[in-house]
Amino acid sequence: MKTNQVLESIDRELCGKIVAQRTCDSFLSLGAVLSIINTDRIARDLGAVQFSHFLQIENVSEFVKALEIETGAPVYHKATKASRGWVHPFLALKMLTHYNPQFEIQVYKWLFDYLIQNRIKSADSYTRLCGVIAKFSPNKSKIQHTIQWVARKIREVVGVSEWNKATQMQLQRRDELQNMFSDLAESLGDCKLAWRVALRTDSQKYGGDYKNIPIL
Repeated sequence: MKTNQVLESIDRELCGKIVAQRTCDSFLSLGAVLSIINTDRIARDLGAVQFSHFLQIENVSEFVKALEIETGAPVYHKATKASRGWVHPFLALKMLTHYNPQFEIQVYKWLFDYLIQNRIKSADSYTRLCGVIAKFSPNKSKIQHTIQWVARKIREVVGVSEWNKATQMQLQRRDELQNMFSDLAESLGDCKLAWRVALRTDSQKYGGDYKNIPIL
């Protein structure tokens, strides 16, 4: 079972505070987000807010429903005695801008930086993928063709026409698929088998029929 690691570093600074973020789904610490909001409100002589009250706001409840339809899953998990609360990044950002519109610029910068980080990360995994194909491809004369073919098929699997227009989740999926292929190829010493196993694993996590994707 994959360990659900939590990132808590300066790179996840949001509105002046360090916010923990889960690696499995990018959810943010609900407590940290509320701390940002309430610290700001107290400084402005306003009362603290509770997450349950925020959810009762009409346009917020509509937003939550739309986001859950889009993601196909709950977009928040309230804190319990056993675990901290977590909230979808989009809902967290809506909370911040709802209670203080001045947070909006910082929120947009956070989103932009996060997207750039994912692009850099995906670019690194692509470089690794190229090296693995060059090392394990049985036909050395067609290495460049194979790299281009795999890159094109990964784009089809993820469902994007241009990576510059990809969402954070699509970039994350590309990075996972590229690294998975590289790990498998290095372990198995077989690019074709690695490709088949990587596609099967990706389809189990994200859905889709991997059998419709041409085999390497």
